[in-house]
Amino acid sequence: FLALILFVLFCGFCFSQPVITQIGKYPCGKQPKQVLFSPDSKFIALPLLNDNGFDLFSMEEKKVVKRISPPGSEKLGFAEGLFIKEKNVFLVSQMTTGTLYEYSCPAFELKRTIKTGGEWSKFIAYNSDKDILAVSNWISNTVSIIDYKTGKILKILKTSASPRGLLFTDKGENIIVLCFDGGKIHKFSVADGTKLAEKAVEKSAMRHIVAAGN
Repeated sequence: FLALILFVLFCGFCFSQPVITQIGKYPCGKQPKQVLFSPDSKFIALPLLNDNGFDLFSMEEKKVVKRISPPGSEKLGFAEGLFIKEKNVFLVSQMTTGTLYEYSCPAFELKRTIKTGGEWSKFIAYNSDKDILAVSNWISNTVSIIDYKTGKILKILKTSASPRGLLFTDKGENIIVLCFDGGKIHKFSVADGTKLAEKAVEKSAMRHIVAAGN
């Protein structure tokens, strides 16, 4: 009996939920779409869906310390961002113009703009093996494969409705694409754009994908 009690207590300890305590509630711009910690964990970048750019929130000061407005920011629609640590850059997508804006990090100075060739560009993924970007385009139902160095479009993959989540696999040889409407999962060859596999998950709205351990 004592052994059973100890076993139950041990299981309770192992599976107990961590205590999460709110440390604050802070204002930012309109409709923050995503939150991204900078590589040095000093800032959080907040792309704003219904505002003119993205906010930088200081973890030390616990407040938004800067609003960064890319060219064409009056058209709003800043959806998703991506820090690429090895490049010392931050990328943010603007749905309304089908554009990526690249900023230096940590200075956050504009380096260049990259056209995606798609409509309502959202999620951004990067693969270091091939030095390429992928961007999902929600309205055109496409994924743009872009050479990072030149910013040129290498290929545009045709997907099912509302592609969003992206994950490079096999050292950048292939890419998995999640489609929000209809719950489709695609796997494409990056080299020639061939669709290698497709699966539909019933009654689902696929949004995001990560590799185990990442």
